[in-house]
Amino acid sequence: MLNDFSMIVHKLPTECSHINIYPLGDVHIGAKTCNLELLSKWVEIVKNDPFGYVVIVGDIMNMGLKRSKSNIYEEALNPLEQKELCYKILFQVKDKILAGCSGNHEQRGVREVGTNPLYDVFCRLQIEHLYRENACFIKLNLGKSKDHGQRQVSYGIVVTHGSTSNKDERWTYAVDNCDLFINGHTHNVNHRPLGKIRMDLNTETVKLIGYQQIVVVPFQTYGGYTLEKKYLPNHIEQFQKITLDGSRKRVGYHFQ
Repeated sequence: MLNDFSMIVHKLPTECSHINIYPLGDVHIGAKTCNLELLSKWVEIVKNDPFGYVVIVGDIMNMGLKRSKSNIYEEALNPLEQKELCYKILFQVKDKILAGCSGNHEQRGVREVGTNPLYDVFCRLQIEHLYRENACFIKLNLGKSKDHGQRQVSYGIVVTHGSTSNKDERWTYAVDNCDLFINGHTHNVNHRPLGKIRMDLNTETVKLIGYQQIVVVPFQTYGGYTLEKKYLPNHIEQFQKITLDGSRKRVGYHFQ
């Protein structure tokens, strides 16, 4: 398993005018509330988009174990069945996966039995080099810049599972040169255009720079644990699509 600070680098063709990133997280395969029908629709959209790519932010599997908060007697699938179904789903889009990290539900396996189920799936898909346990630091080049001749447009992306909403937003200030932060965990879908002040010591100028933080849509029907803990319901019939422009640095955010 590669170190979290080992950067993942993707250099897409100069002919690539743009790409669409479809983030995937908080699916909780194995939980009774996992919406597999919605997940199947998402897979078809990604497969049919020639410019479509995927980042994975963890909690793809629920992994209810004896010592976890999940009630193992209410799981729809046991851990082995969850891992097998996860593999079958991701296999359909494996050539589009840019990076992936685990969530706290997959980390249960690490703590309890010393094995990481999502890393196992990445290894089986033969893309283990795109997996990081805690955070993915990604450099992605594509297209041809209108402003800088033959140079490609370069994006910095950070993918993590996430923590509390306040901690996730505060942490974005700890990473410089990132255009896009993507996380999950809270099940509280969000999109924040944020900014920083940057001192350029070479040009002796001070300027404002922008970046975006996105919290992914969960693939859950409303009820059970989310209702018990009074989490707010989300509109789950839409899928997030993040567009990166290949002619100039521009990040678009829409719902599919």
